[in-house]
Amino acid sequence: MLNIKPDPKHVVLHKDHRRLLKFIMKNSDYKSEKYLHLSQIPESVLSHDLAEEYLRYLTENNLVDSERRTNIARETIYLRSNFKINQNGLEYFKWRHEELKSFLIKSIMVPVIVAITTSLLTTVLIYWFGKTF
Repeated sequence: MLNIKPDPKHVVLHKDHRRLLKFIMKNSDYKSEKYLHLSQIPESVLSHDLAEEYLRYLTENNLVDSERRTNIARETIYLRSNFKINQNGLEYFKWRHEELKSFLIKSIMVPVIVAITTSLLTTVLIYWFGKTF
């Protein structure tokens, strides 16, 4: 069975998910082998019970990586309590910013520009037709 991870661009994160992801982003390094342990998450960021559940969600959605080790039988073992940010997790906030910018341009700026253009055109036409009669 194929294990296809979802595209992180389309992942919907709750406020607490984003808070945990930001903490992980600030305290881990995706290029090195510096992993964080679940116990390193302060209660002020998120309670440990919720952190474990939210961490599983972030891992399933390819925003965070769990530590992997190989045992004597050369089997890969995932240590779910050790984790670090990955490239998708770093880019999540960039994607989110781009989506917000796109939304603002399409939903606010374009209608405002159309309204201003229409008003100016109408004013010019009224002025021009007002002089000819």
